[in-house]
Amino acid sequence: MELEEFRELALQSLPKLSRGRTVRYTLVRTPGEFFISKIHRQQYLDLRSIPVIKNYRFIQSSLTHGEYATFREDFYDDFDFLKIRGSSFSRLMDIAKLMGYDLYGFSSSGNGRLDVKSPGSAGHSEDIINLMKENEEKGMKPFLLTFSKDSSKVTVRKDFNYFIHGGYWDAMELIYRTSTAVIEADMDMLEKLSHLRLKMKLDHQEFVPVEKLSVRLASELQKEEFFSRIRRNFNVGEIRSSGSVTSFYAFHRGNERSTYRIDLDRNSLEFLPTLNSKMEGLLDILESIEGDVVR
Repeated sequence: MELEEFRELALQSLPKLSRGRTVRYTLVRTPGEFFISKIHRQQYLDLRSIPVIKNYRFIQSSLTHGEYATFREDFYDDFDFLKIRGSSFSRLMDIAKLMGYDLYGFSSSGNGRLDVKSPGSAGHSEDIINLMKENEEKGMKPFLLTFSKDSSKVTVRKDFNYFIHGGYWDAMELIYRTSTAVIEADMDMLEKLSHLRLKMKLDHQEFVPVEKLSVRLASELQKEEFFSRIRRNFNVGEIRSSGSVTSFYAFHRGNERSTYRIDLDRNSLEFLPTLNSKMEGLLDILESIEGDVVR
């Protein structure tokens, strides 16, 4: 879908906002070309689906934090929620800058949490960027960025949620260009991740080949080091070790339904499909070793 078509569809279906609500755009990957029709509850009647590329589409809403948590639970099995990995998240600033946007604020986490906003006067964007990068070197990774230009202000989170605080016309272009840049850069990997899930139901005599995903590493990665990296977000259960290969399960913290089966060799990771693999969790695991992956 081209920018103007995306913008037209989005602006035609903007939700009516009551106090305390903001227009939210959530990028998801659906199994087919169409958004599923399981929108029967009153709070979902205003949801709209806007396609971007292939099966990647935005869910347009004005859901609050609590309503969004319920929405994720209700639609957990219907499509994949996504994540923006660290390197791609940092590149969003370059795209926004080319469009004339300044960095208005950011939030980072690591050993604590840091929230920074511009005092409002011009000329502070570079200072905020430098502060963010300084703290990133100390282990405080950004997970939220807010960009501003004239009357337009847009916040993007690493869980691929955008929030528009004003200036909808310009905001639509920022959302479109940043999201398509991330998808197109990682399309091959994203599509492979989408197939790492076993079908729960098969038709009579249907045969489904088991697809795996192998990721090469630049250097040898010991299992203790790998486990320590992912334990922030996952519980790890080792299955067995055979020679140089360690097989284990990773369970997403706070969502035990999200399960991953992985074989770790000296210089590679091999992901095997499970009934409960989700792209969001796989992207979290890949981000934990991002600097070691050979593209």
